[in-house]
Amino acid sequence: MANVKLGSSYKNFMSTKGIQRAYNFVVNFHNLSGGIDKFKIPQHKDILTEKTLRASHIKNVTVPTYQFKSEGQDFGPFLRAVPVLDRQPLNITIEMEEDDQHTIGYFIQYLQNEMMNEFGVYRPVYYDASRLKLKIVIEIFRADGTKVVDYSYYNCFLQTVSESTYDYTANTAVSNTLTFISDFYSTKYYDIEPETKLRPELGHTRGVLGILDRL
Repeated sequence: MANVKLGSSYKNFMSTKGIQRAYNFVVNFHNLSGGIDKFKIPQHKDILTEKTLRASHIKNVTVPTYQFKSEGQDFGPFLRAVPVLDRQPLNITIEMEEDDQHTIGYFIQYLQNEMMNEFGVYRPVYYDASRLKLKIVIEIFRADGTKVVDYSYYNCFLQTVSESTYDYTANTAVSNTLTFISDFYSTKYYDIEPETKLRPELGHTRGVLGILDRL
């Protein structure tokens, strides 16, 4: 069998191949009352209800992107296909693990109270100027902690919540899967040039390459 000579670029790929680990991420909820990732339920004035969401509450998250479909246009004997935005809302699915302070339960009630009061009466405030504008930011990191990209989803609101199951015979943590709807998102990429190539004495810094905003 003849020996195949591998080029240097392929050898480098095999020896230095990098992968993105699924657990290198952080989810932040912005614009909550009381500050980033802090929230409180005003109706409960007799007990302390201010809670703080932490990275440990998030088990997994999906990162939705825009979808496209095609339309055809006749050009004589040829049919030319063109892309058209599939105008569907962006669905963000987040699985959250409950703690013994019932933080996720309060968070769900807090989000529900933006659309419905404690007696189940709907609040038509979606287009109101005072409506809470929730932004969900998903940050992706490398294994060494270097940030790679941020996904920011705007004008989010809660759509569905999975049921909680409490069971005497189980020893697993209680979790809820929350689905949010977003109007649009933006993407911010970061410079991931190796540290060995950066020379601060020459003014080299690790910064943002650019922001891609899609409406």
